Amino acid sequence: MWGLLVGLLWLPAVSLAHTYASDGPIRVLLHTDPDDNPPTHNPTQLDFSVFDDTNQFLGSRCNCAVTVTGNGKTILKQAIFTGKDADKNVTTVPVIFPQLGTYTVNIAGQPKPGSDFHAFNLNYKVPVNTEGSAGGAAVGASSILANGLKLVGIYALAAIIIVAVVVMSARSGRKK
Repeated sequence: MWGLLVGLLWLPAVSLAHTYASDGPIRVLLHTDPDDNPPTHNPTQLDFSVFDDTNQFLGSRCNCAVTVTGNGKTILKQAIFTGKDADKNVTTVPVIFPQLGTYTVNIAGQPKPGSDFHAFNLNYKVPVNTEGSAGGAAVGASSILANGLKLVGIYALAAIIIVAVVVMSARSGRKK
């Protein structure tokens, strides 16, 4: 019972923190760090994890690239799954968002000769709502408030579940 409770408490945080997109049997998970709330003028890590239902995908067998566009400009275009992450299905790309707005992150992949996975082309919308300072920490009262409200919601849900478990346990104890 307690495992279910812990699982339910963990689920909202996970579902808020990651974005999936799919193209046929290929699914790609995007996670932005820091805290799924990228600031302007500071490094953000775009973490990609590729899942292939056919088990054919491997980074070293892919001509893959990521492109980030926003406010009418391309701010990043880079080959991925090169170097140390070539034999994996996970890669990280650093980017600095120059201004507030919504950016499009595109990840696309074509199989290299001799490979047999489904080609893919996926887009994500990444909102940048926090103003950062060059070389400094992000400043954003709205992000602090939003994170605080998420935390209050998670704790409220936990309290409701705990009360429900206690009430159900008390009722089952009286029936004996």
